[in-house]
Amino acid sequence: LLNLAKELDALRFRAPKQINEVIENLGKEFKVEIVDIDSIFRAHSPNGIVGYDLTVDHLHPNIEGYSLISKSFFNKMEELNYLPLGVKLELSIDEQDSILGYNFPFTKLDSTIAEMQIIQLTGAYPFVPKGTPNYKKINYKIDTFIDSLSLSVINKDIKWETAHVNLAERYYNQGNFENFIKEAETIIQERPYFDQPYEFLITKLVDAGFVNEAIPYLYKLYSFKPSYFATKWLGQSLLYNRDYKNSLKYLREAVLFSEADSQTWYNLGGAYYYNGQIKEALNALTNSLNLNPDNKLAKDFYEQIMSLPK
Repeated sequence: LLNLAKELDALRFRAPKQINEVIENLGKEFKVEIVDIDSIFRAHSPNGIVGYDLTVDHLHPNIEGYSLISKSFFNKMEELNYLPLGVKLELSIDEQDSILGYNFPFTKLDSTIAEMQIIQLTGAYPFVPKGTPNYKKINYKIDTFIDSLSLSVINKDIKWETAHVNLAERYYNQGNFENFIKEAETIIQERPYFDQPYEFLITKLVDAGFVNEAIPYLYKLYSFKPSYFATKWLGQSLLYNRDYKNSLKYLREAVLFSEADSQTWYNLGGAYYYNGQIKEALNALTNSLNLNPDNKLAKDFYEQIMSLPK
């Protein structure tokens, strides 16, 4: 009766079963395996009725639903030997799911935004009679900072990225660096070749003294945008870690940019010095002092080198 009611729904707000029948027939005709997600969803639902345990509304899967879909596809591909040969990870599916869940670029802010969007959808026609107020929206309580940010995104007062930046800043100021990084990484995962989220995250990490944590992001940024920012901070961070050889490589690139300042030339002087290139170190320190004669660190370092036995 439930399936019949769905098929006879006056508002065809989902695909009818005939579409699945067409797909199944095409699979048989062209000898292509079909994964019956509809049956799989029913098998994983209470009383065989798919509900909010696997969907976010009347038909769209939630994270658990998409996870079940991907596992079903994977299992079928494995069964048919469609997967490439290679060494498998010695991790169970549950362990892999746990790692994926922890690193998934989706935070409480995203789930709250999604919840509000669903409330907007399911609290209005055709989910309720036409003209009925959206009581779900009316009764929704704004209790937290995340709620407020989410509502601002829903109302288009701020962009999604801005909301994540604002929340990241809040976590950073609270000293909650794990969640700060997760918020920043969420933006990066959404726009992996956009430099500003990287620069935001890197600057904050370096300012907080987390140089080692910043280095992987610097390498990634450098891989698609070898800018002054990327080369300068890579060189400086590696110098800090006493990786003098690689530090020299990036600092030499950094000073080729017009933005190169006294500090960058000073750092290059240090990299040259620790690589045993004394003449080049003095030249770099001279350039540093030309840009800023009051750079006491550069001045002292220059004099220290000059006082060494020849």
